Amino acid sequence: MNIIYKSSLFSIVLALSPQSLADNNYTLGLGVGTMYGGLGMNAGVQSDVDIKYVSAGILQLSGNSTTYGLGLGWITTDMFDFQSKKHGINIYVGAVGTENSFDGYDPIYGGGLGYSYFFSGIDQSGFNIGFTLLAGKGSKESDTGAFIQAGYQF
Repeated sequence: MNIIYKSSLFSIVLALSPQSLADNNYTLGLGVGTMYGGLGMNAGVQSDVDIKYVSAGILQLSGNSTTYGLGLGWITTDMFDFQSKKHGINIYVGAVGTENSFDGYDPIYGGGLGYSYFFSGIDQSGFNIGFTLLAGKGSKESDTGAFIQAGYQF
């Protein structure tokens, strides 16, 4: 668990360094999936070929308990020789599931790899879809699976 926090802090420092922000735009997205912390939103730094983002949303609602998901991610369209900016490869660190606890549900943290398709291109506003394969370990159990993504990036 300690490595997740260290890698998250390192990712934030890299994403928010002055040189990385020089030629970038800020972006905001709404939707469902790891890119949106469950059902929620993201805020990030967008270049011509990638997005570095922080996500926050609702992972699970049950009775009087709500479980929130937080995460960090990076999506790039130039990792492979794609001829368009529409196909992105995702790297994600954050909430990957939930587990029962004394007072409801707690998030399980981990990481994932995935694919995103941006209908207008990663550097333009528009709809996107995708999926992320996830793995994580909670205090009581491990969680693996996939999360489907759909949203709009402004």
